[in-house]
Amino acid sequence: MSKKQTIDGKKREYVNDLRYAVDLLDGFRRPPLPIHELLKKQVVKSPLVKPLERTRLNAIILNVSKEKKDKVLEKKWEEFKNVFVKFVPYINEYEAKARRLNMILFLAVGFAVFGTTLLTPQLSLPIWAPGIIGLSVFIVSIYFYRKKDLENLSRLRKRWKLGNLVRELVDIMALHLSTYIQDNNLNPADFTLDSNFKDYNNLEVIEDHKKWYRLAPKVR
Repeated sequence: MSKKQTIDGKKREYVNDLRYAVDLLDGFRRPPLPIHELLKKQVVKSPLVKPLERTRLNAIILNVSKEKKDKVLEKKWEEFKNVFVKFVPYINEYEAKARRLNMILFLAVGFAVFGTTLLTPQLSLPIWAPGIIGLSVFIVSIYFYRKKDLENLSRLRKRWKLGNLVRELVDIMALHLSTYIQDNNLNPADFTLDSNFKDYNNLEVIEDHKKWYRLAPKVR
């Protein structure tokens, strides 16, 4: 096997962009989606441009589709963007419910501790009573919080219809990544990512942790 070569800064940036796109897209297989990670890395600052169009991911995919003349990638990415924009309100609704659940949990524990503290002298309770009661309320609240959050998440996932399209986008970008790695004689192990899925054609499992997998670009 030939020795893996190093690459200059510009090529390194390009291959890192490909790896970033594959990794981030993989997160969009099912909700909750990495929407904040997507939107916080913007390459266009103009408020006249739609939020999704400002992102680093959008710039990378458009650059690859143009440079490689990949019409399939371009078409599927446009399809994703059109549907994703319509799904954002559901994400906002889920996050609003999560914030309300957090507030309820905080108030329940706070009220239990504060109320018990006030009643401790009158009821001749031990000084550790507020802590025990607060902890008990916290444990019970966490159980109901988790149960309700899973219900909200399940409803959100039922509304998400782009899982298969995202898988295709990941595979297309992974193919470009694998090809670039091979053409430049790079080491695929330098561009691994962790995923809950292992059904990609152009990514192979190098570590199986049962509930998640470490993947590497598949080089032919």
